[in-house]
Amino acid sequence: ISDRKKGNSPNRYTDFRLPNGKRVQRSTGIPFNNIKGAEHEARVLYVQLSTQVDREKTLGSKLLSTVIPEYITTQNSNDNDIRSLNWALKNLGDIPIGKIKREHFIKLQQIGMKSISPETGKTVLPQTVNRKIRPLRALLNKSVKWEYIEFCPFYDELDVVPAKVRIPYTPEEQMKIIQACSATNNAHYQDFFTVLIHTGKRFDSVRSMKKSDIYNDGEYWILPTQKNNTHNEK
Repeated sequence: ISDRKKGNSPNRYTDFRLPNGKRVQRSTGIPFNNIKGAEHEARVLYVQLSTQVDREKTLGSKLLSTVIPEYITTQNSNDNDIRSLNWALKNLGDIPIGKIKREHFIKLQQIGMKSISPETGKTVLPQTVNRKIRPLRALLNKSVKWEYIEFCPFYDELDVVPAKVRIPYTPEEQMKIIQACSATNNAHYQDFFTVLIHTGKRFDSVRSMKKSDIYNDGEYWILPTQKNNTHNEK
C-alpha cells in the first residue's frame, strides 16, 4: 500500500504490480490510519486481479499447495482452518485441484476416523472429522468462483454421534449441595461449588482458576485455555 495520500481521499491506496507488470493504484476503501485493514484489502485485490491476468491455460491445473495460501489470505482463515487445510494437503499430496474428486473426500474421512484424540485417548468423533474437512470444501467452492475449476465435487458428511444429554441440577438440588458442605464440615468447598453452579464451567477449569485470571474486580473471569486449546472465553 502507498504511504501517500491521494487528494482529499480519507482512504489508503494500493501500490503494487501484477505479474504482467501492470501497476495498480486503487483506493482500498479503508481509512488511512487503518494500515492493517488496508494491507488486507490490498492482498485480496492482488489475488483477484492476478487470477484474471494470469489465468491458467488448463482448467483445474493449479496445485493445492498454490491455492491454499491464496485462500488463506483472501478469507483471513483462522488457525484451525489453516491446520485442516495443511492436513488435507499432507494426506492427499500436492495434486492439481481439478483432480480432487469425491473419492479424495472419502479418503480423508477414513484417515480422520483413525485419528486419536490426545485428550481422551480414543478415536475422534465423526463431527470432528466433518469440521476438519469442511475448509477444503470451502476452498474448492471459492476456486469455482475464481474459475480455477468448474465445480466442487459432492460428498456425504459422516453421520454425527448425538451429544450426551446433560440434565442440570435443579435449584433445590444446588442448594442441597451447598448445605451439605457445611453439614459435613467442608464449608471451604462452598465457594468452589457456587462458582461451578453459577458459571456452568468444567470442574478442571474452576479448580485451576488463578487470581490473575480475574479482571475488573471480579466482573470477568478469563479462561487461559479451553478444552480444545483454541481460544479463550470470559
